[in-house]
Amino acid sequence: MLLKQIQAWLAEEPLPNIFEVLLSSINIMETQITRTRLHIEPPDLLIQPKLGHIRFLEFNRAEEIINIGYEEACKQLESKADTLLKR
Repeated sequence: MLLKQIQAWLAEEPLPNIFEVLLSSINIMETQITRTRLHIEPPDLLIQPKLGHIRFLEFNRAEEIINIGYEEACKQLESKADTLLKR
């Protein structure tokens, strides 16, 4: 039973290679450092596009990533325009 579950899981998603594991661990470390810095020195405007579904080295998806970032930046600027202009 357990073996079948493991085989089904492996069929859906291949195991990451050592390079992907290393990059992911570095990304986690950078995320923690960034959170700490943002808490200490909060920015006037923080743009965080939803990119969790894109892997680290998927350069072929650059246009998609740029569009997601552009749309999120437009949303943030529209919602915070009055606040930012008063400063």
